[in-house]
Amino acid sequence: MTANTPRILIVDDEQLIREVVTLILEKDPYTTTAVSDGIDALEAWKAGIASDTPYSLMIVDLKMPRMDGRALIEEIRKADQHISFIVLTGHGNLQDAYMLLNDFRISDFIQKPLENPDQLRFSVRNALARMHLERQAEEHTAELEKVNAALQKEILRRKETEKILQESHDQLEARVQQRTAELQDTNDLLRNSEARMRAIMDSALDAIVIIDEHGMVEMFNPAAEKMFGFSSKEMIGRSMATLLPPFHQTKFHQYLQNYIQTGEKKMIGKAREEMAQCQDGTIFPVQIAISEVQLESRRIFAGIIHDITQRKKTEDELKVAKERAEAASQAKSNFLANMSHEIRTPLNAIVGFSQILLNRTKKVSVPSDFLDYLENIKLSGQRLSEIINNILDLSKIEAGKMSYVEESLNLKQLIQGIYHINRAHALQKHLQFVYEIDPQLPTFIKSDRTKLNQILMNLTTNAIKFTGEGKSVILKATKEQDLLLLQLIDEGIGISQDQWESIFEAFKQADDTVTRRFGGTGLGLAITKNMVKLLDGRIMVDSVAGKGSVFSVRLPLLPAEDTSVAADISSQNIQFAKDNKILVVEDNSMNQAMIESLFDDLGLEVEIAENGKQAIERLEQHSLPDLILMDLHMPEMDGLQATKFIRQELEHVDIPIVALSADAFTEQQQSAFKAGINDYVTKPVDFNQLFPILKKYLRSDLPSSSQDASSYPPLPESVKLQLQKKLNKLSSIPIFCLDDILEQTEEMLKLSKEFDSDFPVLLKQINHAVYDGNEEQFVALIQKALNG
Repeated sequence: MTANTPRILIVDDEQLIREVVTLILEKDPYTTTAVSDGIDALEAWKAGIASDTPYSLMIVDLKMPRMDGRALIEEIRKADQHISFIVLTGHGNLQDAYMLLNDFRISDFIQKPLENPDQLRFSVRNALARMHLERQAEEHTAELEKVNAALQKEILRRKETEKILQESHDQLEARVQQRTAELQDTNDLLRNSEARMRAIMDSALDAIVIIDEHGMVEMFNPAAEKMFGFSSKEMIGRSMATLLPPFHQTKFHQYLQNYIQTGEKKMIGKAREEMAQCQDGTIFPVQIAISEVQLESRRIFAGIIHDITQRKKTEDELKVAKERAEAASQAKSNFLANMSHEIRTPLNAIVGFSQILLNRTKKVSVPSDFLDYLENIKLSGQRLSEIINNILDLSKIEAGKMSYVEESLNLKQLIQGIYHINRAHALQKHLQFVYEIDPQLPTFIKSDRTKLNQILMNLTTNAIKFTGEGKSVILKATKEQDLLLLQLIDEGIGISQDQWESIFEAFKQADDTVTRRFGGTGLGLAITKNMVKLLDGRIMVDSVAGKGSVFSVRLPLLPAEDTSVAADISSQNIQFAKDNKILVVEDNSMNQAMIESLFDDLGLEVEIAENGKQAIERLEQHSLPDLILMDLHMPEMDGLQATKFIRQELEHVDIPIVALSADAFTEQQQSAFKAGINDYVTKPVDFNQLFPILKKYLRSDLPSSSQDASSYPPLPESVKLQLQKKLNKLSSIPIFCLDDILEQTEEMLKLSKEFDSDFPVLLKQINHAVYDGNEEQFVALIQKALNG
């Protein structure tokens, strides 16, 4: 038995009938099984289903014990609509047989006794053929449903399907008259599908064109007629190239021919933009998607064409709008850069002169209110500089130019630095300001030091600013699973819940009364939120109006190794060699005077050039300087042009050139470095940033260390008393007052360096503790010196 051999189950309670039927059918290629009643037949049918060898036909007697033929047929027909039945019946059962024929689609019935074997064979063959044809019809119906789901394929395969259905219809009509109505229904379904398909084609908004292998149009829908101005009758039978501009027509035929010969696809299965042509010669842009349909005897191509004239117009408008927006953005950047430069230039003189005066007052006696005025000028200048920096940071954030620099940093030192910087302000407001660091946190982490510092500074200054006298502010760092949780907890004015989101928007504060009462630009939290986001973190606020706020920042916790290198801060107060030559290129007279005063305090003379052209003339006429301080914005020749000329034309590649500029944008700094600038200091100049650069490039007068320490005399009592007084004074200076601490340690070093003592080493350790922000060590070392 092969997999395609029909299986026939004979069911009759008379053994003789079973044997006769088996003998009649054994000459045909069937596999037969005989059982004696309906119960056995039902089990045999189930076994055939389970073994994947189902019965194709049952020959069933009507009258049987246990389960008669009608019950058996009814039971099986519930589960199997495909199996065929032939009923064996006596003369008295004809009425029952007719009823079965109508109720359960019985293929045939044969009367007993079986006098004509050929009748049985014919009936069996007819039933099996009918079942086969029914399966074919169902398969074709399923295929038609798929064709209906795909618009183009349904159209293109319709004729082939009609042919197959017609052949099936003819065969069924010749053999089984009963199936005529069903086949007619199938044809009606096909016609309805075609009608629906045609309705879809006619109602489609896009042009649909179907062509053959030679590029000739076979179908042209109404949308195509409207788009191109040709009627369907005019286009059917004409070349698709008619719809293309003259310069594309030859290209179309070449492409189609090449594809048919080689199969190389350039447009098939893709959507691409092309140019099309109307009947009146108008050329317009379209998007065309072409699909290939393979029929049994040939292949055709369906194209869906969409007019993109409006889209192209919109794209052009958007392009123009984008260019205008970019121009506006550039204009904004240029404006901010220019305004930054114009503000920073006079601000540089204000801050610079205030720092010079404060340094000079340490050597002379001045009224206390005079010092307060100077300090106020300095602080106001620094505050204005901070506002400018915030505006520039916001501009960078909006332009997407804020970058992230990962480095190893000492978390405890950073938090202590924030604490010490803000402690004085808290003390002035009589606030209790403390910090807490979770001992489970690693000492060193990976993050962007500058941005993390600014995040904490913004939150801390806000907390202190908005908290009233006698209340508390806590800076807290804890470990939360694999995150670093930084919190600022205050007992300030608080924020109502409906304002929690808006406070993180630029130029927004909780309400206008806050601005009038506390001041500020409303930029700090907006910048903070963006910096937190840049560090892959998130910031939240929980606050109750009138009771206080908790700002929480969660950042990835990435432990790092200790890569810090302790620096000898006292070396910043070194004495520079008198013969150092410094050329200052600066056009602003106030800044010239400020720089001259600064270097005069350092015992150095400078030469002034008012622009790049004068600087080049100085270099050509005089001996070369040890250092050039170069402003960038100057008349006649700016700093970048002068630097390039010095490096390229004069070939002075070794002279260090340091930019002293009010341009604070990263792009401007990068341009300066490309031009040949060695270092960059932003105005207003912070002397604590300038001194390390001077140390880097200028020669210094170092005290002689050739003398053997053992030859030094012991420390006199008078010197010990002086050191004791200075240590007492040092113990009262907060660790964040760096200049005051360095002044004291420098004076103690001068007192003790000519004598045999451990003071120089101890003073160096104190300076290192200050650099590390380690207040406990700082206090312990001073106490050690006082006790020793």
